[in-house]
Amino acid sequence: MTEPTPEKAASEVAEPPAVTADSVLASRLLLRTGLMWAVAGAIVVGVAVMVIVGPKAGAYFFALIAAVVGTARWALPGAPFGIAAREKWVDVVFCYGVSASVVFLASTSYGLRCAQGWIC
Repeated sequence: MTEPTPEKAASEVAEPPAVTADSVLASRLLLRTGLMWAVAGAIVVGVAVMVIVGPKAGAYFFALIAAVVGTARWALPGAPFGIAAREKWVDVVFCYGVSASVVFLASTSYGLRCAQGWIC
């Protein structure tokens, strides 16, 4: 068995694929579309939490979704599908405001109070 020479070993090393504008746009489109579907799935899970666990837990879950969406809008470049409607700062302030409002209303609502604990 012969050992490969350095020249032969270097020629056998595969080069990484070239990065093109189309591949970058395709990966960004995949991220943006995936985020939209993740938010839609989280809303379905939130409805299930509201039905199974209770309305107060569901309200807190929806507030968490709004905060995560606001953070994603702030951190991700571009305008992700499903969570971008205006300028970035307006979307972020709106999402955090909705989140804070839902937490406040769920925490102070007489109809959502229970004796079992904080989230019931």
